[in-house]
Amino acid sequence: MATAHRAKTTVSTSDSESPEAARPLPGVSPQPIRTRRARLPAGWRDTPPRPESQAIGDDWAGSGEHLLLRVPSVVVPEESNVLVNPAHPEASEVGVSASRSFSYDLRLLDHVRSP
Repeated sequence: MATAHRAKTTVSTSDSESPEAARPLPGVSPQPIRTRRARLPAGWRDTPPRPESQAIGDDWAGSGEHLLLRVPSVVVPEESNVLVNPAHPEASEVGVSASRSFSYDLRLLDHVRSP
């Protein structure tokens, strides 16, 4: 799934299915790799993402220094998403190791259904 923020495009994946399953519902705000929670901006889980959170991802993507950025999931902060910078020289080395069909649990949509 590609995500665009301020005209920067990244590719997003996850180390678990749950953050990806919830992606169409809440937003995900990028955070720097190996950043301690104490250093994340206040409100990093807010939707829509705050400019301070987006700036961290923008700086990472713009620097071109790192191929991958591991970020905490907004939905399940103990899990992570991984962003891939397609502008990085090694981006062509990234591939899909496995894929399968995924069915959303319809209970995720209960709050958006009409009464």
